[in-house]
Amino acid sequence: HRVFDISNLGNLASYGLYRGNPKSKVMVIGEALGEEESIKHIPFCGKAGVLLDRIFASIGLNTNRDCYLTNLVPYRPVAPEGSGKKNLAPTKAQIDACKHFLDKQIGLICPEIIVLLGKVAMEGVLGYKGPISKHVGLWALDSRYPGIRFFIMYHPAFLLYSQRDPEQYQVAREAMWLHAKRLRNKVDLLGGNELTYPELETTN
Repeated sequence: HRVFDISNLGNLASYGLYRGNPKSKVMVIGEALGEEESIKHIPFCGKAGVLLDRIFASIGLNTNRDCYLTNLVPYRPVAPEGSGKKNLAPTKAQIDACKHFLDKQIGLICPEIIVLLGKVAMEGVLGYKGPISKHVGLWALDSRYPGIRFFIMYHPAFLLYSQRDPEQYQVAREAMWLHAKRLRNKVDLLGGNELTYPELETTN
């Protein structure tokens, strides 16, 4: 069912709220749905999401069990017809229109850690400007979200794009691995043994 009205935001495709465990202490925020996600109504189910699953699995985190994954906006911003683009980053107006809904999720989930994937998520939540390279791999606090530690990482889509340039890909891959380990270290310090939950029950 439609959780909130986004009809005033223009010609939008299908939407998807989250995937993962609402009882998790780790929340992951991206920017918006891609083409495949909008069809399946599930965030992070496309190529970038599969890569994210692998990255987190490499540090012992199962994204469906140990994390709650969502986006700044829960739908796919539609590229103008004839633009040649498939996916667009959400505009500031779109992000602002959905901000109250994202904050509501944060309040309900009560995460201890929020991972911000990519420049758009970093700017949309923390308001940081400038190159993301200055912020990735670093922890941040925000007085608007007491008790929550923010961690900034490259979006896995960046790794996919970087494959066109072998040298850039190697640098990005090494950085992502370093940042993932840094995330896991903090999870352990906060009590990582508590991050493993039984599989969520489903009802038919």
